[in-house]
Amino acid sequence: MRSLIHEGTSGKTIFLMRGLPGSGKTTLARTLSEHVFSTDDFFMKTDGHYDFDGGRLREAHRWNIGRVEQALSDGLDPIVVDNTNIHASDLIPYVVAALANDYSVVLVEPDTAWKEEVDTLFEKNHHDVPRDTLERCLREYEHNITLDDIITSR
Repeated sequence: MRSLIHEGTSGKTIFLMRGLPGSGKTTLARTLSEHVFSTDDFFMKTDGHYDFDGGRLREAHRWNIGRVEQALSDGLDPIVVDNTNIHASDLIPYVVAALANDYSVVLVEPDTAWKEEVDTLFEKNHHDVPRDTLERCLREYEHNITLDDIITSR
């Protein structure tokens, strides 16, 4: 599902992915652009091993935001942010940066049949996200987010 929440005049677009781990976000993101930025990249080792450290999650998000800001400044198009973005507030830094660079902002959620089925998400996610974390994310997932929701969630 795609929803345009802001139309810029530059003709450039940023796609902000939303969805639980295992829902098909990354697969869909890769069909939208070669310029895909994910906070998960922070935890990828040079040998391709994913080594998540929850204690460094804020640092990882800041790192990813910085990469996206640079990509926007460089005029890359289209850009995709491949994060879960469960809450409207998760989107704030990306939306603010996109607006400052006159990009259209599109929220994208996978339309997979299992996007809200914890057992299937548990089986399909590639980072061994625990079932209880998936259940919590599903409970907290904010649906039908608008630009106003994002801006006022500060």
